[in-house]
Amino acid sequence: MKTLEKEIIATLAFFNSFEKALTVEEVFENLYRQDTLSEKPTISAIQNSLESLKEKGQITSKDAKIHLKGVGTLDRSQYNQKLIDKTLRWAWIFKLCPFIDLVAVCNTLGFNAAKKGSDIDLFIVTSSGKLFTGRTFITLLTQIFGLRRHGKKIKERFCLSFLVDKSSEDVFKLANKEDVYFTYWLKNLRVMYARNSEAVEDLAASNKYWVSQYLHHPKFNTEEIKEGKNIIGKFIEFLLNGGTGEMIENRLKTWQLKRAKGKAAELQDLSGTVLSETILKFHDIDRRREIHRRWEQTIGDL
Repeated sequence: MKTLEKEIIATLAFFNSFEKALTVEEVFENLYRQDTLSEKPTISAIQNSLESLKEKGQITSKDAKIHLKGVGTLDRSQYNQKLIDKTLRWAWIFKLCPFIDLVAVCNTLGFNAAKKGSDIDLFIVTSSGKLFTGRTFITLLTQIFGLRRHGKKIKERFCLSFLVDKSSEDVFKLANKEDVYFTYWLKNLRVMYARNSEAVEDLAASNKYWVSQYLHHPKFNTEEIKEGKNIIGKFIEFLLNGGTGEMIENRLKTWQLKRAKGKAAELQDLSGTVLSETILKFHDIDRRREIHRRWEQTIGDL
């Protein structure tokens, strides 16, 4: 099998594991890179390789969506767009929150493969040195408006499970040694809000090298972005940027880390949990190793 055909198979195998079929354009945008020496193919070359794989009986297509033969897929695009629209509708909250620099949807919603009843996973970047203040405000506001996931209230609510401050936005350092999920997680971040264009550019630049080692096209989706901090958010930032704000940040940091570490001590698996002064990641169940193992097995069976 030619290199490009192997890369297509690897790409389809990942997304098909979430019951998602891909268009030709999606294969092109998400094409896995077998090694750093493989050349970036044209969409025409991908189309030719897809035809070859169809003739070999390894893939099939329906309604312009491509998947591995024998793999069941579902079109969840309408439901996923509903979740995206909800996030954009409430983006004014992100503009209001002080020290929130960027908010993106991620995980299966980033893949456009979220199942009905899913929550809305958010990846959040705060200003440097303001992780805990920013988290406090976004938690309070999403709670007040009935948007935050908590307890049994999960469906279509915001899950604030991954926050970093700007000094730690090179998040690929959190990837496992073999971690196809994290690669595609980062590639498929869909930025909903950013303080300004520099916030998006900085996040992309911080992770581009690492993603480009595994994917031909490392750029992520910024088409739906809402920009700007509103006047109230700016005013609160002005009030909290001095010594008083630093004192509040330190107290919130001490309290939140103590509380989070107490909860983490009850978990059996800490591989999805990161608690530091610049990163808060709360994933009680980390499936990345299992996803990678199944992905490699699927590729090996073809």
